[in-house]
Formats: sequence, structure tokens, C-alpha cells
Amino acid sequence: WFNKRQLLRSKEAFEIAFEELEKAKTLMSPEMAERFSVMVSRTIRTYIENRFRMRATRKTTREFMAQMAKEPVSELNLQSKPLREFLCHCDLAKFARQTFSHEQMKNMHQSAWHFVDKTRPQPVTAGGR
Repeated sequence: WFNKRQLLRSKEAFEIAFEELEKAKTLMSPEMAERFSVMVSRTIRTYIENRFRMRATRKTTREFMAQMAKEPVSELNLQSKPLREFLCHCDLAKFARQTFSHEQMKNMHQSAWHFVDKTRPQPVTAGGR
């Protein structure tokens, strides 16, 4: 029964984000910069919607960041500067058709991974936290 229950457990938003970011690694080449940027941006925006219950996928970066600034201080607000930089970088590939080197895409990927890792729910320990 326990094993079956574990198999049926829904994945958490951060688990899905990490899986999608892993898949995005296959697109890390200069000729795939736009597809890579779209995928990592969509992954982070979807993660934000699922984790923080805040609309992010149907807004421009500017609209989303303005909305986020109006929210009460939260884990998400604490990451606003790196998040803004990441999303603006993605926008350059998506809308300005800028290409990126493998190293730049690697840095974007690490930034996205770090954001998810920093904002994912922390497990509750026996000490009360």
C-alpha cells in the first residue's frame, strides 16, 4: 500500500521544474538559443504560477515584475533581482533574436536552477522547522 501511494503522489512544482530544466540542456547550442530561452523561461514562469499562485505565463516580463513588486514580501520578492535579470535575458533571445554562446546558456540554466532551488519549499525537520 505504501509503495503504491508513493507512486501516485503528485510531483511538486520544483520537481517538475528541475525535470524541465534538465530537458532544456539538450537545446544549449547557439543555433537553438531561442528555443532554449523559451523553454527555460516557460519552465520558470510555470514554476512560479504553481509554487506561488501568481500569474506569470500570460504576462510580459515588465507586467509580471510590476505585479510581483505589489505583492507582500515573500521568498519570491527576495529573488526579484536575479529573476528580472534572467527573464530579461530570455526575452533578448525570444524577441530580439539575440543568439547566445554555450557558456551564456549554461549561465542562464544555472541561474534558473538556482532560482528554483532557492525558492522551493524546505522540508520540515523534527526540530519544529
